[in-house]
Amino acid sequence: MRTIHLLRNFALLLILVSCSDPSQRTGNVGFEYLPLQTGQFVELDVSRTNYQRFQPDETIRYLTRETIGDSFMNSDSERVFNIKYFSKRPSQDWKQDSIGLQWRTKDKILAQEGGKTIVRMRLPVSNGLRWNGNLLNNQNERMFEASRVGEPHSDTYLSFPNTITIIRQDDSTLLSRNRYIEIYARDVGLIRRERIYLQYCYTADCLGKGVINSGWREISIIQKHGKQ
Repeated sequence: MRTIHLLRNFALLLILVSCSDPSQRTGNVGFEYLPLQTGQFVELDVSRTNYQRFQPDETIRYLTRETIGDSFMNSDSERVFNIKYFSKRPSQDWKQDSIGLQWRTKDKILAQEGGKTIVRMRLPVSNGLRWNGNLLNNQNERMFEASRVGEPHSDTYLSFPNTITIIRQDDSTLLSRNRYIEIYARDVGLIRRERIYLQYCYTADCLGKGVINSGWREISIIQKHGKQ
């Protein structure tokens, strides 16, 4: 009986340790937020507004789809997945725009974007973790930061109980506003992307008043996900 009692206490201790482990509560290992399975896809509703002073704002709506394709092994014995990017304008068929790559190492999730390698996530991920997203390319240092790890997120179409926000850029001055964030949901992938690049008026009559000279704002929101 004493042995059974000890085993029960040990099992209870394991449960308590698991529940108290932040990585169990938030999934902050990181892989869960950027799952890689051939055929998996997300579709996003994109709204892009272009700004030009003294001209009406122009808003464009369209859909994008990111689909995980076939994979191959690279020279470091890492499995690399092809990522296919599609777009669809109203009353038009889907068309493929480009192809990228995404893969995992022991402590990073990497992607090829615009012909350069980006460190999309550093592992294990946790609130406040910062890393150089341009570590593996020849661009200037760009510090990414993880926030809201494990928190729920709701948007126009869908809600997700466990997400992570990656802040790629968030700068604001009297002359400009630059913001680039992505939100990922556990076991789904990208669910929201927000990019803002604005140049403000700098003459004496409008400096510091937030008057936009030029720029654009683009918001992408997931409306569908699954596996083909």
